[in-house]
Amino acid sequence: MMKDRGTIKWMPMMLPEHVRMLHDWEQEECCVFPSEKMEWELEELQQMIQQTVGTGSILQFRWWENQSWQEAVGMITAIDRTTHELLLETSLTVKRISFSSIDVVQLVDDYHD
Repeated sequence: MMKDRGTIKWMPMMLPEHVRMLHDWEQEECCVFPSEKMEWELEELQQMIQQTVGTGSILQFRWWENQSWQEAVGMITAIDRTTHELLLETSLTVKRISFSSIDVVQLVDDYHD
């Protein structure tokens, strides 16, 4: 009976240049600036925010800041209409989020710190 080397012989070989290119491509994909939202999408976000201000509802936000996506879960404590920002109180901090940078807002049903 012949002794086989197992799966080692089937491992793909990649050039270091290819590995670097794949890594660069992954980095570009995660840092893609969001596309402009349609008017109805903006209205949905605005309605969700307006309905939950002052109710103590917990929301999950995703927004674009400092060339990357940021996420946080918390409660809206105030809306500043002059600077077009909202204050999101999380379990650790209070964050200022610009309306124009918000991508997703979702109501969280069961949230535990």
